[in-house]
Amino acid sequence: IVEYGLESEKVLKAKKLLSEIFGFSFDHEGALDLLHEIVDAIDAGVSVSHEFDLDARVGLAGALYVSHMLSGGGEGTRPLLEESLQMIEQLLPTINEDLGALHPISIDARILLASCLMQVMRIDESVPILEQAYEDASKIYGPNHYKTAGAAGALGSFYFYRGIPESETLLREAIKIYTEVLGTNHPSGINFRSTLGQLLVSQNSFDEAETILRQNLQDVPEGPSFARTQTVGSLAYALMMQGKFEEGEPLWQASVDELITAKAGEASQGVDGLRFIKAHAYILNSHPNADEVADEFISRHIKLYGSTAPQLFTWMYVLGQAYFQTDK
Repeated sequence: IVEYGLESEKVLKAKKLLSEIFGFSFDHEGALDLLHEIVDAIDAGVSVSHEFDLDARVGLAGALYVSHMLSGGGEGTRPLLEESLQMIEQLLPTINEDLGALHPISIDARILLASCLMQVMRIDESVPILEQAYEDASKIYGPNHYKTAGAAGALGSFYFYRGIPESETLLREAIKIYTEVLGTNHPSGINFRSTLGQLLVSQNSFDEAETILRQNLQDVPEGPSFARTQTVGSLAYALMMQGKFEEGEPLWQASVDELITAKAGEASQGVDGLRFIKAHAYILNSHPNADEVADEFISRHIKLYGSTAPQLFTWMYVLGQAYFQTDK
């Protein structure tokens, strides 16, 4: 700042780098604040390159999305999601025209766009965008880059929620790259391991799932965070699916309470997902309250997202399979 002045591209680039460091260290609010400062400075007339301008705005849109997701997808922060989606939909045509569809900023923007579309239940639009982004990231960055890992993990997570078998391969690819390149405590790596844990539970691979999720608990920083909440919720799922309700239910309740008392509230995708895993475990273990819990989950999901939301059909199919497995 002393050498270049408070309002200069060099200082803004330093702030952009610092925002990325904040994100890697779980200080997502700090990252969001810095990105707001950068974009506000550009809007106020600070002269920067066109490429940096676009990169900063994609970064801000991403930080808005992350802030919404950290709340568990709650209605209270839905305006952040909508702002992120609006920004990225407006930016992407310019990015592709001016920088090219294979430019790293375009790949980042498309992954973010697909993620936003997924959260607003425009799933049929989101999946092909992310599939192309993953293919392009593999070309540009190669197979062992953390950007490729991010695309692979995001696509693997989407596939998991849609019941597509390639999910496991993609998640393991992402986790391997993150572990080798950035270590075991990167936020994205931790989240993808939690998703892999849930997938392994669905395959009845309980020992591996527990091992992965308990390791996650050691790697995630102490204190409230979405990564910790997701890990604890996934571990609760692994335990309850084995009928270990005495150990699993307190963890499940802790995850629900964490989301509700944060920004999520009852009407959030995070709480919705936690209620699904409880219903699933109850049905498979013939818990006496299984029907009540499953009915409550379905009615709440319909109230939140409507009776034609694509995810509803996936959830109901899985619960139906669970009933079939227990001869009901």
